[in-house]
Amino acid sequence: MRFVAKVLRTPTEPKVRHYLDAPPGIGLDTGGRVQMDPADILLIEERPDGVFLYRFTVDGKFCGDTWHTSIDDAKEQADFEFDHLLSEWIEVPANVSDAISFALAH
Repeated sequence: MRFVAKVLRTPTEPKVRHYLDAPPGIGLDTGGRVQMDPADILLIEERPDGVFLYRFTVDGKFCGDTWHTSIDDAKEQADFEFDHLLSEWIEVPANVSDAISFALAH
C-alpha cells in the first residue's frame, strides 16, 4: 500500500532535518555531511519490513526517509514535521510505477 501527499508550504523552521553522511562523533563521518533539500512530495510505502515515509523534491530528488510501525504513525510524523501543511493523502494505485509523478498530477 502506498500514499502520497504534497507539502503545501514549507514550515519556516524545520522540526526535522535530514542529512547525507553519518552524524558527527560516531566514527563514520567522512566530512561531507550536507543537509538535504526540503521536501515537496511525501510518499508512504508499506513494506514487509515496516512502513517508510519518504521525502522528495518536486523533481524527484530524494531528501530523507524514516521508518514507522504503521501507516498512521507515518502520517502522524508527516503532520508533526510539516505543521499540518499537507494536502490530503491519496492512495497510489498498484499499477502506478512512478508515485512522484502521480502525486504531482493530483
